[in-house]
Amino acid sequence: MEQSHVFYIAKSAVVSFQRITSKKKGICKELDVNQAQSAENLTHLVTSRIMENIGGEKLLKIYEAKYGFVGFNQC
Repeated sequence: MEQSHVFYIAKSAVVSFQRITSKKKGICKELDVNQAQSAENLTHLVTSRIMENIGGEKLLKIYEAKYGFVGFNQC
């Protein structure tokens, strides 16, 4: 199943974005463009999905162990 991952900027978009991700088993997360951490969060999300797609769960676990990133919680 294809996943949909979304980052919302306006709080008013949360419900719609939750609906999208619940159907696709994706991630819904707030993107606060004023926080330096936001760019890193996006980088980790994209990179972790690439690692999982090319190397499966094994490569994803290696990435998580090396960079200390373990996914996102649902919104």
